[in-house]
Amino acid sequence: MELLDNKLHELYERLYFWEIERQDRINSRVPVLLVIILALAGFQSFLIEHLLPMEKATPQVIAGVLLLVSMACLIMAAIYVKLAWHGHAFAYMPPADRLEEHRKKLNEYCEDEANPEGKREKRSLALEFESDLLEYFVEDASCNFRLNKKKSLRFHVAFNWILISIATGVISFVVLKLKDGIWIVQ
Repeated sequence: MELLDNKLHELYERLYFWEIERQDRINSRVPVLLVIILALAGFQSFLIEHLLPMEKATPQVIAGVLLLVSMACLIMAAIYVKLAWHGHAFAYMPPADRLEEHRKKLNEYCEDEANPEGKREKRSLALEFESDLLEYFVEDASCNFRLNKKKSLRFHVAFNWILISIATGVISFVVLKLKDGIWIVQ
């Protein structure tokens, strides 16, 4: 049974550290998405320049509506990036001094604990401490897994909004250029 407990402890410890590393990999997506959002905002401002002053021509109205959709999608993408990036409290193992303080309290508890029959028997400090560490690893890894999953999903949704923004922006650009007669073959 002890071998199984050791294997479980090693597994949960690896899972805990894997979720911490995964958090860093997920957070490394933020600069890429921010650069894409800023580039799209620049492209949209370019389109606004070429769209104004607005005429009542059908191609310009279509291009304007598509540009508004593109801008709304970009705003949604920025909101999802912000939601994924901020406001998450990851669970970490307590610092070494708190763990040592906990170990000392456990030592006192194990020395003072009485059996149900009334006999005094020293409980195993190592087993109690390992059990508590195992609980920390399980709880913290589980919490971090849920947060990483939520952050990944929000980044995925943000990327989808970015794709829609790009598509509508490009179509708006094409409609504007067709209106200007640049791509019309003579």
